[in-house]
Amino acid sequence: MKDYPAEPIPDRPSDHVHRHRVSRRLDDAARAPVTVLTAPAGTGKTVALADWARGRRPAGTVHWIDAARDTERLAQRLFAAASHGNGVASTVVVDHVDRVAEPTARVALAELVSDPVPGRHVVLAGRADPVPALPRWPAPGDLAEVPADALTLTPDETHEVLVAGGVHLPGPERQILHRRTEGWPAGVRLAAASMRGRPDPTTELGDGGAFDEAVTGYLTAEVLDRLAGPLRQVVLDTSVAPVLTAGLVEALVGGDGARTLAELCRAGVFLARRTGPGGWHRYHPAFARAVYRELCGRDSRRATLLHRRAAAWQRVYGFPAEALRHTLLAGDWADATELLDTHWADLLAGTRFGRPDGSAPRLPSAGRDDVRLVLAFAAERLHAGDLDGLRGYLRDAGRLGRHRLFPAFQTAEARLAGDHRRTASAAARAIALPDRAGSPDSAAALALLSQGVASVGAGDVRAAAPVLNTALTLAERAGMAQAQIAAAGHLALVEVVRGRLRHAVRLGRQTLATADRFGITSAVELGWARLALAGVACERDRVAAACRFLDETVTFADDDPAMSAAAQLLRARLCHNLGHPVDGLNLVRAIHRGHAPATLPAPLRRALALTEAELRLALHQPGAVRPESLDERGEVTFAEWSAVVRAAVLLATDRPLSARRALAPLLARDAGVPSTCRVRAALLGAVAAERLRDTAGVRDGLALAVSTAAADDIRRPFVTGGPLVRRLLLAYAPTLRRERVAGRELLDELCRAFRGR
Repeated sequence: MKDYPAEPIPDRPSDHVHRHRVSRRLDDAARAPVTVLTAPAGTGKTVALADWARGRRPAGTVHWIDAARDTERLAQRLFAAASHGNGVASTVVVDHVDRVAEPTARVALAELVSDPVPGRHVVLAGRADPVPALPRWPAPGDLAEVPADALTLTPDETHEVLVAGGVHLPGPERQILHRRTEGWPAGVRLAAASMRGRPDPTTELGDGGAFDEAVTGYLTAEVLDRLAGPLRQVVLDTSVAPVLTAGLVEALVGGDGARTLAELCRAGVFLARRTGPGGWHRYHPAFARAVYRELCGRDSRRATLLHRRAAAWQRVYGFPAEALRHTLLAGDWADATELLDTHWADLLAGTRFGRPDGSAPRLPSAGRDDVRLVLAFAAERLHAGDLDGLRGYLRDAGRLGRHRLFPAFQTAEARLAGDHRRTASAAARAIALPDRAGSPDSAAALALLSQGVASVGAGDVRAAAPVLNTALTLAERAGMAQAQIAAAGHLALVEVVRGRLRHAVRLGRQTLATADRFGITSAVELGWARLALAGVACERDRVAAACRFLDETVTFADDDPAMSAAAQLLRARLCHNLGHPVDGLNLVRAIHRGHAPATLPAPLRRALALTEAELRLALHQPGAVRPESLDERGEVTFAEWSAVVRAAVLLATDRPLSARRALAPLLARDAGVPSTCRVRAALLGAVAAERLRDTAGVRDGLALAVSTAAADDIRRPFVTGGPLVRRLLLAYAPTLRRERVAGRELLDELCRAFRGR
């Protein structure tokens, strides 16, 4: 069309990484006449749309309108786009749509989106949603929204962007960067630019380093300085508490907190509403960090006042750890020791992920002789996950003489250090400590939580389960939010190992819901809860859900080698689900390369060996299975899993009778075998029976596998069982249906899936 004032599609940057996932998301949204993509600065909206638009060119013409350029003719361009509609397939992209401010241009934009034309697709992209401000809106069915988190980089994409930018980081440092940026594309590119060509790139990620300076400069120029004066001050003031609710906003800046939060969200700052019942909003950590530095640099006295206001609110409506942090940053030492005396048990119940940073409170020289104040600082460092800082304050406290809470602090220090034997020993000494009110519930909850976590680390999940259950009950009764999250998060993982998947899902969801209710976004135990939910999704062969939970787990895993390795191990198992055992084996090797054996607990090392054995069997390499992975002597956590793998090796080496004998204890009624292992054992029993020409044994094995799997919605053993399991299930399905075997819906579902292969 001659008079159509289109602009060329923007060029892609030299370090561009194509993201198929994002393009597919935009393709899905393009089924509606209008797509709205709203995301803060630096999320890669323009680059993603340009990449996607170039791929759509064969399907029709792409007309690009940048509302930030040539604003004098913007209305003319939009009216021309609205009048263009001759049935020819076309896509109109209006970038920086939040810059459309002139009334005539708004009318033209409303005409473009509210009157759909066959064959024409409109995409609106900007930092704020333009639709509510338009004089006319699209019909509800004509609008598709692509959320900001669709543009967030995954851990693998973070690696690709770094490599494209000429930076190669080791795995642990890469995880730290991904957690700090939370996949914010501009943040990752700024990190790459600050590290490129440096002999030790990781030094640039430290406090006050080149990366910090680059992020602060970018966000100040692109976000903070573009806000109107009053709103800019609100952002600065609320940066002292990166997790906000309406009541906390009112305590900090006054006014209507809900309205202020809505205004901040509309302004395109890095603030997102959390799911869950608490009505909490959260700043992106990179943004909160940059703005807080700006606040302290401009007016440190106001920062102190704001911390005092936040502490007062948290003491009444929030939770103790945040109240203590704000109190210490405000320099109110008497209030800090009062919080320690009253809430010590919940303060010591868990940690948040994170590294020590410039916002950590500093103990004044005059307070070094006050053991209660020193312990208050120790509790804050525990909550921050700063083991070295915690130990330093505990040494200072020890020089001042023994305090009644010292055993509880020793328990917390041992737990943070991952020393399970020392944790259990210290917890036994701490269990008799009363809280200030004389109630034993808080002390008992903390001690039992520590004992349960120690048992999990030692691999004794049967011993851990009742202890953690009791700790959770006591924590709920005592109103200890942090302890509830810690107990339920670890218990969810225990239930996955025990094969009690429904219980694991309930506990995992309970953990996340409790965190949402109290606005606790960074407790390390949330990583274990997500890992448990990923494990359940893996056993149920819901690969996309498992990958989503694992991506979320990475955020919590960089300070915990065991959590990081467990997440990678689960990815290896998912590769087996997908029929890619070679990829799974490569992931297992990467875990061995990236983690010294001494840094991983014994149960995790055992799980690695068993997973490697299963992947070797999937590749028809039974001779490559290491004999030590089949040694069940002294095995506590994975005895049943070890027995299943041993039987699988016997079958793979053509010893079906020996395999059947090895499986017999796992198939006995009321044997207490995890359901996931029982299903796998029943399927192997069916295969052994088929080799022995035992038709009834095949039928019984398949019937037991299907009925057990149906009770907990288990799919993985069937999916990873190989062609022989699929052939047997299809061959015996009619017989199983005639005999009305429990789990017929699952049987029908599996048969449909296997026939499609």
